[in-house]
Amino acid sequence: MTDPPESVPLQWGYKYNPNMVQTTAVQNSSVQVMREMPKDHFIWSLICCFYYNPLCLGLAALIFSVKARDRKVVGDIESARSYGSTARTLNIISTHISQTSQKPPREEHANSTQKGPRPSGNQTATFLL
Repeated sequence: MTDPPESVPLQWGYKYNPNMVQTTAVQNSSVQVMREMPKDHFIWSLICCFYYNPLCLGLAALIFSVKARDRKVVGDIESARSYGSTARTLNIISTHISQTSQKPPREEHANSTQKGPRPSGNQTATFLL
């Protein structure tokens, strides 16, 4: 019996070496990707509907929040994400408009208890008894 040659030419120019052992391990693994459920911003929409409702934006946000919640229950994630995003945008606009349109508090002097113009140095207040 003869010793096998160190390398034997194969097709396409590859050489086989019987002394070299190659092992290939295949690992089967499954990865479960949990998709984050979209937010419907329902509570924020309720607050905007009852407290910050300029141009009925709070009501529109509430409607889109309910639609987003319904789509989420049905399992239509992409539609729920779209409706939730619209509700969020309407809530932001509603909150911004209501906060910037509020009048600042009146500045009142702590020393002044009377209403109206203050008397100048030459004038004195007369009281009728």
